[in-house]
Amino acid sequence: ARWLDEVAQQGPPSHREEKVAFGLTVSQLEQLLKDLARPIGFPTKDATRREVVERIARSLRVPMKLDAAIAAAIGTDNVSAELSDISSGTALAYALRAAGLCLVPRPGPTGAELAVVASEPNLEIWPVGWEPEQPIPDLVPGLYEFLNVNVQNVTVATVLDAVGKRAKLPVLVDQNALARHGLDPDKATVNLPQSRTTYSLTLRKALFQGGLKFEVRVDEAAKPFLWVTSVKPMD
Repeated sequence: ARWLDEVAQQGPPSHREEKVAFGLTVSQLEQLLKDLARPIGFPTKDATRREVVERIARSLRVPMKLDAAIAAAIGTDNVSAELSDISSGTALAYALRAAGLCLVPRPGPTGAELAVVASEPNLEIWPVGWEPEQPIPDLVPGLYEFLNVNVQNVTVATVLDAVGKRAKLPVLVDQNALARHGLDPDKATVNLPQSRTTYSLTLRKALFQGGLKFEVRVDEAAKPFLWVTSVKPMD
């Protein structure tokens, strides 16, 4: 009976579209990427996590499903990052991550759908951004501009904010990793001797003094952002 249902919905196996990531067909994944590539377009800094997730979900064309327990787990704490220019997929994955939740695409009866579930090891999830295809210096040339540096007794958060603004890059901080390892960019101080260097090296050295590191990722619209996390692995 299950096989007959599959044939009725998808056609004979020899004529079915190839499946790729998340068990989706190529066309389903392409449609999902197109939907999740749209920027969310509303301010999120200091908005509640539940409000942010619900507003993004309402704007999507693909259905997003979660049960009552998962909905309650999203929580009403505030989102500290400004995600307004970030695409819907990355913004959703980021907002859910801090609540111990994740976004899982899956095939549905009429196409791709999204499920919000509790995080667990070895689960294939929608990530917070993607590895860029372009070389980083071409993608974010501002990070490789030279400047004179002399940083004394300022917080890691101050350096991170300054570099993000100068390089015109949104900054997303991995709150899960920071909480796991007891790291606080607002309290850790940085001292960098006077030198002429790039924004990238300045940020790398400053973050390292606070037990952090960064990488450049892109959202579904190929827009770059800084992903800041712990130098220690989550495990």
